[in-house]
Amino acid sequence: MLPVSDHPPPLVDGIAVSASLLCLAHCLALPLLAASLPALGMFVAHSLLVHALLLILAVPLGIWALARGRPRAGWWPLALGLLGFSLMGAALLSAPLGERWLTVAGVSLVAIAHWGNWRARLRLAACQTSEASSIL
Repeated sequence: MLPVSDHPPPLVDGIAVSASLLCLAHCLALPLLAASLPALGMFVAHSLLVHALLLILAVPLGIWALARGRPRAGWWPLALGLLGFSLMGAALLSAPLGERWLTVAGVSLVAIAHWGNWRARLRLAACQTSEASSIL
């Protein structure tokens, strides 16, 4: 287990992981909620336009955050994030056939990629902290 750093994780990666998890909860919980509460299901808009707008917002922010982490985390988070965003884009094009499963898979890959960036930053901060304390 890696030591916990005194430095907070980058805000962008934290926001991106949170947004990915919220999207995942939305994709998985909304059908269950709509199925259990038929009256509510009539009022919930599960629009393709809403998903497209959210993806348009998420892609630049996610790519920027993952690219920022490349020097410390390597290429795998960026590559995994791009694959995740591609699956989410494919979900928009395949609606309604495989939309939910492609979206869940894509969001999961993007969340794992951001988590990898986050962990790489924590490892780097821990190494810097241990080097600084060994000098003293």
